Amino acid sequence: MALYTLLLFALLEACLAVTGAGVPWHLVLVAFCAERLATLVGLTPGGVGLVEVGLAGALMLAPGADPAGVAAGVLIYRALTFGLEIPVGGLLLAGWSWRQRVTA
Repeated sequence: MALYTLLLFALLEACLAVTGAGVPWHLVLVAFCAERLATLVGLTPGGVGLVEVGLAGALMLAPGADPAGVAAGVLIYRALTFGLEIPVGGLLLAGWSWRQRVTA
């Protein structure tokens, strides 16, 4: 789980770097921790909508942050986390279910 969280942080940092957001890594880490906690609240599935606004808002408070770069970086990050994890997880679950039926 720690490796997964570290990889998510690295993905967020990379997305922000690619878009030129200009947010220092230590402030990204603080916002990332708050984002991970916000996903646990469960008002919407996976925190969709609320987490993006909160994460972007927190990152835009950083001195020298480019608002357009922050918004783009956060949207790319969330698109990749949903766009990669859900289909891959679904395929793995389907394969696991199929193997369970074959061996039973």
